[in-house]
Amino acid sequence: MPEVKKPVKLAFLTPSGRAPRRADVSFAHAAGVFLSGGHVSFYGLADGGEVSEAFLAGARTKKADIQLWLPGDVERPILPGSGELTIIPLAANETGAEAVAAEVDAILAFAPRVADLQRYFSVWTAASTRPTLCLAAGDEFRLIRGFIADVVSPGRPRYAEKLLFAHTPEEGWDMLKSAIG
Repeated sequence: MPEVKKPVKLAFLTPSGRAPRRADVSFAHAAGVFLSGGHVSFYGLADGGEVSEAFLAGARTKKADIQLWLPGDVERPILPGSGELTIIPLAANETGAEAVAAEVDAILAFAPRVADLQRYFSVWTAASTRPTLCLAAGDEFRLIRGFIADVVSPGRPRYAEKLLFAHTPEEGWDMLKSAIG
């Protein structure tokens, strides 16, 4: 894995609940393994989803440091592996989006379900000046990519430049390194 000059603090957004396909779980696990091989710490909102648990389990195989904000209605995850795992409980009226956004250099987003869009949007808007890598093996982000190209880019090209789209963790990591500088 290519090295970066400073440790990268990477927020992650994963769909809640059961994964639509088993391949999504394997893809997330492989992404966690690959990305934790560099100087990356992970920050996220615990959502109790299969994709999140697979991603974090992959990251912990390489002893990644992880900080999770835990809503009151989500059970504390039990994750294999080692590395620092910090759990921060959220009050009933907190989303945690601002707390996560304040800590990170960039965002990693796996393809959301419709039920997750509000959570994703709250983190994206709170961290609007940071690059966001939309990572999916298929074309799950095609609609968002088209919206950015047609609606956001003409009026706000700098915002559009912050959204990156990749099909593999390796491709995404190269993009993030360039975007973070």
